Amino acid sequence: MAAIRDEGARFYLAFDQQSEAIAEELRVTQAAAKRAVAEAYREVEGRDFYETAKAHEAETFSARDQGPQNPDLKQTGGYQRQV
Repeated sequence: MAAIRDEGARFYLAFDQQSEAIAEELRVTQAAAKRAVAEAYREVEGRDFYETAKAHEAETFSARDQGPQNPDLKQTGGYQRQV
């Protein structure tokens, strides 16, 4: 779980990678591993795993998007690129 939380805005990529590893270890499908993680999270934290992740991503993107802008960079899809 800590690895998933540490990924921040890359939650879904991290969750996909972690669930694949869990699935291999437990010899179950990746979907079953994802369900098991979500159920365990609800039992331990008392909150919905996906809703918590969505809220965390929204905070992460919101904070990044409100940061100072470099006039030499163009904002595209949440990332800045040199123009």
